[in-house]
Amino acid sequence: MKRREWLGGIGALAALALAGGNANAQADKAAAKGKAPAAAGAHQHHGASAEGEVFIDSLSDCINKGEACLAHCLILLGDGDKSLAGCARSVSETLALCEGTRKLVAQGSKRAKEMARIAKAACLDCEKECRKHEKKHAECRACAEACASCAKECEKFAA
Repeated sequence: MKRREWLGGIGALAALALAGGNANAQADKAAAKGKAPAAAGAHQHHGASAEGEVFIDSLSDCINKGEACLAHCLILLGDGDKSLAGCARSVSETLALCEGTRKLVAQGSKRAKEMARIAKAACLDCEKECRKHEKKHAECRACAEACASCAKECEKFAA
């Protein structure tokens, strides 16, 4: 086999592997949303239910708002404003728990309800901490509201 043919074969295999990986990623994303995969022959995972999908959306919103709040807190902490230290700690903890819960729900884990109860407690703590700063910082207000909503969804899901 000539070098040029060998390199062409390697390129074709790489392209095939990339295309296959993309199809599996799309199938996994669809499965997490409770939808059938678009590609024929792709794996179908039995993850989140319709109830789980609503919960995943709530967790995702809480994570997004929490990330914005944490970034804001870190900027102010870097500028020497230590008044948001408790907020940053609370948001960081909540982010970790909500991200873990979201993964477990998407996977249909038998531990998802237990984790939802823990995430609820973290969301309530985070909401309380963010409420201290909501009048001065829009990021804290948005995080507090997302945490309150997520705590309610945690309660529903864990029941």
